[in-house]
Amino acid sequence: MPARYDGLTFLEMKQMLWSAMREAFPTVGADKTAMETYLRVANAEVDARLSYSMGTYSTVTVADQSSYTLYDAPAQVLYVTLDGALLAHVSFQQLLEHKGTYDGSGTPSMWARFGADLYLQPAPETAGKAIVVYMYQGPPLLSADADVPAVPAQYHHAIVTCALSHLLNDIPGQENKASLYQQKFEAELAPLLSLGEIHREPQRIEPRREK
Repeated sequence: MPARYDGLTFLEMKQMLWSAMREAFPTVGADKTAMETYLRVANAEVDARLSYSMGTYSTVTVADQSSYTLYDAPAQVLYVTLDGALLAHVSFQQLLEHKGTYDGSGTPSMWARFGADLYLQPAPETAGKAIVVYMYQGPPLLSADADVPAVPAQYHHAIVTCALSHLLNDIPGQENKASLYQQKFEAELAPLLSLGEIHREPQRIEPRREK
């Protein structure tokens, strides 16, 4: 029975990228720190394209409280539901303007994010209503040599290909070669793009009383 494939470590991906660059440009030195940056950017891009590091926060309304703290704040809040109903997303400034015309409580119809806080408007008049925040958290940062990307192992090579495409695109005169690697990257990534699964376990938002 063949050994289980656990994918590529950060060190192995750096070695692959270094080898590809040495083969293409044998007389040009490579900045290994820059290569790490290209791989981190590529890892985030692949993760986002696959919608992989997604999940939910959930809590319940507290009567007359409009703000709720997003602990371990996500990179991006995608949408928010209240008892299963989708709330409208507005900018924080728009929410403040609406609050200026109606500062009472009621059934929230909109949400905005400011920093680590989620705001509902109007403030809920009823406690115990389910709030679910759907978010894109972003992948863990590749740091140690033994770190492994969160996406499935069969797509780790796509991270290296993506990094190589970006790296070549930043080298004058290598735009055509960069385009070829970009096409290869798209082909490597395509099989998983249609899954659209949520992989992160739900995490709770703790209600926070306004001061």
